[in-house]
Amino acid sequence: MPGVACGRTEVLKLTKEEYQIWAGPVNKGFEEAARFLRGQKIFDADDIACPIQLVALSAILTIIGDRSRSFQVRSMLERWLWCGMFGEIYTHWHDSQAGRDIVEVPAWIEGDSVPFGITQANFSFERLLSVRKRLGAVYQDLRHYYGVKAQ
Repeated sequence: MPGVACGRTEVLKLTKEEYQIWAGPVNKGFEEAARFLRGQKIFDADDIACPIQLVALSAILTIIGDRSRSFQVRSMLERWLWCGMFGEIYTHWHDSQAGRDIVEVPAWIEGDSVPFGITQANFSFERLLSVRKRLGAVYQDLRHYYGVKAQ
């Protein structure tokens, strides 16, 4: 698997030419991520429990381009998003998980195997009973999944 990093340090290492090549497509990826998240009833980036997942989603959408608009691909991305959120994948592995997903999710969309972030996502009913912290990832994700406004 190629090395993919999502931290600020890596972004600051970009050359002017690399920046100029990717600025437009990455901006479109973030715009598409906003449209996708609105479809999931998430209206503000601050409402994502683990913001690095937004970075990964935007990068994935940049890579797959217009293919992201098909129903099948949208369904796959929804599965990835909610597995990451409810499985609390991004609360544990942060940047390394984002880098992995940026490689694995587009490959999965093209017919490769299901990404690690989906196969390793684990959520149990008992976890719902223990969710109390309003700032916690699962609490926020449940609130958005069911379209409940914050109190």
